[in-house]
This record gives sequence, C-alpha cells and structure tokens, in this order.
Amino acid sequence: MTEQLSFNNETSSLPLLSSMCRVRRGENFRVNSRAVSRPMLCLVLQGEGLLSLNDELYSATANQLFVLEEGTHVEATSSSNITEFILVSMSTVIVQQIHGEWKMTSVPGLPLHWHTGRILVRQEQQLVARFKQLYDAYRGVTQDHFVSIHSQLHELLQYVSEHRLEANQERVDPALERSIRYMHRCMGDGISMDQLAKIANLTPSSYSRSFKKAKGMSPTDYLNGLRICKAKSQLKQNDCSIKEIAESVGYGNEYYFNRKFKQTGVFPLVYI
Repeated sequence: MTEQLSFNNETSSLPLLSSMCRVRRGENFRVNSRAVSRPMLCLVLQGEGLLSLNDELYSATANQLFVLEEGTHVEATSSSNITEFILVSMSTVIVQQIHGEWKMTSVPGLPLHWHTGRILVRQEQQLVARFKQLYDAYRGVTQDHFVSIHSQLHELLQYVSEHRLEANQERVDPALERSIRYMHRCMGDGISMDQLAKIANLTPSSYSRSFKKAKGMSPTDYLNGLRICKAKSQLKQNDCSIKEIAESVGYGNEYYFNRKFKQTGVFPLVYI
C-alpha cells in the first residue's frame, strides 16, 4: 500500500525542507565515521564505493537513494575519480486542529516512517530529475522558488512512496543471512568462500552470484569492508599496535592489512 502525506485531516504530518546541498568530490573521497544530526535523504548522482550506515554495509552507485535517520553513524569510501551526491535535510511538523485552532509541533523523524538504509525505486531517472528540480528551486534558479520548495519536496516524497519497490530495505535470503552473521561473528578467523557457501547450503559459484545480487558486491568485498570498519573503530579506541589490530580482524599479514586499508584513502598510521 502506498503511504500518503495528508494535509487535510485534523492531524497532519508536514515535511519541511531544512537544507540541501550538492556535493562533488575527487579521487579518494571518503567520509570518516560521523553521526548525522537530522533526518536526510542522500541520492548518489555519480561514482561508486562502499557506504556503512550503523555498521550495515551497502554498495553505493549512481541513482541510488539512501535514508539517514537522525543519529545514523555514517562512513563512506569512494572508488571513483569523481563522486557526486545530493543531500536533502528535512524536519517534520505535526499540524493539529484543537478546539478550532491550528497548532504546529516539530517532531523528530521522517514523515513517512522510513528507516535508515537504501530505498529501491522504480524509474530512477525520474527520481534523479525530481531531486535536481528541487535543488534548482532551493538555489533560487526557478521563479517563485520560495513558494514551490516545500510543495516540490512533498511531491518528491510522494513519488518515492508510490514508486518504491516492496523490498524497501535489502532483504537477504535467510541462508545468505546466516553466512553474513558468521562473517560478523568470526571475522577475526580465517574465513574461506567454501565455508560461507557451505553455511548457505550453496556451491561456491552459486553463493557468490546470489550474494552479489542481494548485496551489490562480492562476499570477499563485503567481508573486507566489515574488517576495515572494525579496524577503524579499534584504531580510534585503544592503544593496540597496527599488527595486533590487523590480526584481530582477520589479517594475519600486516602488509596486506595496510594495503587493504589504503583503499579507503589513507594508511592506518595516517588515519590514527
């Protein structure tokens, strides 16, 4: 069922645009761990890389839309020469008619109860066009932009609601999910593709194909992403040596750990 944004009931939820920006960065762009201060939408315009939202790993590519609830911990690494995305920050106002008088109350959260993660949307090019149109209105490029901004935001949210796929968040087959839980639990051990495939009751080749279809990346890339995220957390929180941290997340070879870590943009010592 399509969610509706109602403005005519005695109690209505009203989305308001707080701010908007279009970000373009060059090679080795990354976002170190930070928490977002207000709800927002992030649309990737170009580039690809890995995006971690509350330690859940996603493959981020052009035309993909992500929801970030207030307090979401974000970390990202681009593998492209150019990365570009649009951020839409918003607030929600509850409008109520009490004893014939209208009252407005600001509340946390997004107007349609969306949760942190990726939203899958049909007709992605239309989605991109609507984001760009809203951005032009926000910048004052279009006439009567102050009047149209919030109505365009409402239309954009309604469009996403009407065209999103049923698999709003990435729904992973339970067999694959078992292997993912194993990665989280045993990343410090030597994990082979054969082990993961066996846990999922699949052949290694079928497991690899199914995993990439579900998560947008290979099992190896997903596991490396988990290990690097865990290593970053340890580098910030304790006084262990790089060698000890490398071993604790499953890299027996410190040189290999440094090489994989460098793919995020910096070597471990520089990150510290």
